[in-house]
Amino acid sequence: MDNRQPENATPSSPASVDRRSLRSTTDEHVDAELDDSINVGRAGVDRSIDEEQWALAIWAQYSIKEGRLKQIVDTNIRGSLSPKCLKLFAQLAKGCLHRHLKQRPTMAEVVVCLESILALQEKASNTSQLTIMQYFARFAPGGSHVNSLELYFDTVGGENQTLRRFDLNTLTVATENFSEGNKISPHAREPLYKGKLQNGLCIAVAPTSSGTQRKKEYMNEASILVKVEHENVAKLIGYCIEGNRWFLVYDFAVVESLDRLIFDPECTPLNWDTRYKIVLGVARALLYLHKDAPVQVIHCDVTPRNIFLDESFNAKLSSFWNARCLAINEADRHLSRIYGTFGYMAPEYEMHGKISTKTDIYSLGVLVLGIITWRRPNESLLEHIERNWLEGTLSKIIDPRIDVDSSFVEIGLLCVQEDAADRPTTEEVVSMLLDRSSLALPVAKMREKVITARERLYVTGSPVDDNDSLDSYYIGADEDDFLSELIPR
Repeated sequence: MDNRQPENATPSSPASVDRRSLRSTTDEHVDAELDDSINVGRAGVDRSIDEEQWALAIWAQYSIKEGRLKQIVDTNIRGSLSPKCLKLFAQLAKGCLHRHLKQRPTMAEVVVCLESILALQEKASNTSQLTIMQYFARFAPGGSHVNSLELYFDTVGGENQTLRRFDLNTLTVATENFSEGNKISPHAREPLYKGKLQNGLCIAVAPTSSGTQRKKEYMNEASILVKVEHENVAKLIGYCIEGNRWFLVYDFAVVESLDRLIFDPECTPLNWDTRYKIVLGVARALLYLHKDAPVQVIHCDVTPRNIFLDESFNAKLSSFWNARCLAINEADRHLSRIYGTFGYMAPEYEMHGKISTKTDIYSLGVLVLGIITWRRPNESLLEHIERNWLEGTLSKIIDPRIDVDSSFVEIGLLCVQEDAADRPTTEEVVSMLLDRSSLALPVAKMREKVITARERLYVTGSPVDDNDSLDSYYIGADEDDFLSELIPR
């Protein structure tokens, strides 16, 4: 069900979102977003994107609190906006974003402050209010997408980390003119090309066509990857914009996608040690993203097609197009639209748009079971695995070409439990993969719940239909759903 707000809907403040009702002070909250949008140079007033607005607001609040005003000001106006006016804009925005309703200024107070700041700015630089608004209009709907994307890439990493801008010729040479021989996963949502720069660095290049949604996804991925670094997470090093063609450039020697290795009958099956190495790598990547990264990231689409392997079969989790970040002390979040691949999506996410670290755990569990069975997952497969586990006939579902302990099947089943609260944490999953001695108690509890649930189904006469399969396919992000900035921890 599409819960997007209409185009002319007024963005809500955090308090009004919680209570699902508008309050008299929400307009001041919108004004703060407007101030931040002018200063940051981003479209923070797209009134149909709640998550982007709140992410932008929280990010700006954090920067103001830490005294890093330069970080949030668009480079195109840093020289023209006086330091005093910048501080006043920041103070006004901070007041409008105050978490307590009574502490926010009234609209009349906001107008007076804005008029005073603009008057000071006119005296300082002989600019007019019209000039500032003309500048803001560049980022309104219908403005230059390429200019704003380029600006975003140039500033998203802040002062400590910058993305390199590549020219198209360099990438063309590196990928041998984007040859078919260098294409990885041709049936994936977006193709990926392996290449090598003249300095010997192995890279992966992800091209895409122009479009508002693709631009938002690229910005989302960049905003996440510049802030994280882990051996099992794709490392973004640069970008290329050539007309209406955009490219992201990664630093890793990709050989193949896990999706192709599993589901392409022409590929040689992997032995269990290699499959285990891949699973452990992905689990460690999620542990880093969920617990140790500067920002807490929920990937939302952990599937074989988003896992790439180097020549040593080291896993690289990629494709953060629709990943989401949780704020400090935020355990979960509800999204109005879902993103991901059917068969890998947790029930609470698919049905209600609720995401948490347990969302990725469910996907990891499906991944584990898919690697063990060497089959593409669907609802009937998970039911089939569960039934054979209860009956002690796992040999019927495990890939006969590998020698794997049945406890790994149990780890997968623990991760795909319907109730998110019953699933292990990311830390527990990594621990179980390394040492399976801790499995006894959670497996016993799971067995009891599964048996109880099956008895209930038997009594009601509504058994699961094994023929009720659900083919795996991608659910893309809606244009109005995009997290364009992150919430620092």
